[in-house]
Amino acid sequence: MEWTQETIEKVYAEISKKAMVDEEFRKEMLEDPNGVIEKMTGEKLPQGFRIKVIENEPSYAATFVLPDLMSDEI
Repeated sequence: MEWTQETIEKVYAEISKKAMVDEEFRKEMLEDPNGVIEKMTGEKLPQGFRIKVIENEPSYAATFVLPDLMSDEI
């Protein structure tokens, strides 16, 4: 499997669907997202590929993920 943006989006959709109904899965994703994804897909993630998982908290109206910081340097 090649880890393209399309692949990542497909895996993300599968994770989202399962995380809505499986409390234990949610806990595992928070503790070891890379391990869970590798187990789900049967594929190793690319070297250095890091994933951060946060849980949406109902006490907040929204959760924002800030985009990458852009610089003037090329």
